[in-house]
Amino acid sequence: MGAANLKVGDSVDCRIKHNKIVNPYDDDYDCLRTFEIIALDKWGYFLYIPHYINLVDTIIMDQFDCSKFTIDNKYIGEKMIYITSGRVYKANILDGCYCNKCGQFCYQAAPNIDGSFLCWNCSHI
Repeated sequence: MGAANLKVGDSVDCRIKHNKIVNPYDDDYDCLRTFEIIALDKWGYFLYIPHYINLVDTIIMDQFDCSKFTIDNKYIGEKMIYITSGRVYKANILDGCYCNKCGQFCYQAAPNIDGSFLCWNCSHI
């Protein structure tokens, strides 16, 4: 039940069983968790995993990971996991855009025709 048009900043709900993200169609799961998408590629999503959640197959991000996957440096030292779209139970799409210059999220903003967006502060500098 993944969504094809997800972007960085959106979140996904995943079913968890025995500290592992499982098939969204499996009714035998322990809990449902929501994770933020911090990067993506054409096959899946890199999810931020908060320190209080223990999942199998997470990695601790370093400078190399952040550079390679175009992840914000604020996630250095934090946990992430990669999943394919087939592991998404439900997608939660943010209504708005991130500024291409400062990275601030602006609710209910729409991008330009070319997909770029500058917030009010950056566009008036």
